[in-house]
Amino acid sequence: MLPSFVMDASAIGGNDMSVLMNLERRSHVNFTVLLTNEDSWYVAKCIDNNVASQGKTIEEALTNLREALELFYEDADEAITRHVPARAFLTTLEVAVL
Repeated sequence: MLPSFVMDASAIGGNDMSVLMNLERRSHVNFTVLLTNEDSWYVAKCIDNNVASQGKTIEEALTNLREALELFYEDADEAITRHVPARAFLTTLEVAVL
């Protein structure tokens, strides 16, 4: 099924159609992301695979990370693409330190 914004697939050129077909085959995966603020930048790091990006705002950092992850998995070999994260749980842990 083509994305809803495509009304008439016959109006799409050959190369554009292959891009849409690839989008259709993509699976969606939820990644665990850690956001930190370093100076005037937000850093977004995927803790599932250590891919990171940054931006001036949280939204920009997440957008840049999404693009980096898409590129990472687009060029990854089959062994990497099979390793998608399991459902993760994030928590805090209090530890006494000297």
